[in-house]
Amino acid sequence: MATTLSRSFSAARLLGAGLLTAAAASAAHAAHPLVTDDSGT
Repeated sequence: MATTLSRSFSAARLLGAGLLTAAAASAAHAAHPLVTDDSGT
């Protein structure tokens, strides 16, 4: 049971980190609309 909870918690942390990263990138892009994406992504 403990391992299942640990895995679920780890997955939740990864998901949360991904959402925060996406939100931060979106906010940065919105804050600097004149900046172009040179990376092509």
